[in-house]
Amino acid sequence: MTNATFSFSFDFATREEYLADRAAWKANYKALTTAQRKAKMDLKKAFRDEDFRAVDRFMSEAASNKATARELLDTLASAKQEAQEQYLVAHAQKIAA
Repeated sequence: MTNATFSFSFDFATREEYLADRAAWKANYKALTTAQRKAKMDLKKAFRDEDFRAVDRFMSEAASNKATARELLDTLASAKQEAQEQYLVAHAQKIAA
C-alpha cells in the first residue's frame, strides 16, 4: 500500500465535525497500523526465506509506514489543540453573552 492511502487532514468548525473527523482519523490510523504489522510479518518471512529483494522492499515499506504514522499522530495533536482553542473561544463568548 502507498502512503497516499493513509494521508489525512482535519477540517472542522464544530464539535460534531471534529468528532466525525476524529472517527475517520481512527479508521485511517487503524488501517495504517494493520498495513505496518503486515509489512513487518512479510519482512520477517523474507529474512527467513533469504529473499533479499523482498527484504529491501518490506524494510522500505515499514519505514515509510512508520513515518506516515508519525505524521498522522502529529496531525491529531494539532487537531486536538485547535479543538481546544475553538472550545475556549466559544466558551468565552457564551460567558460574555
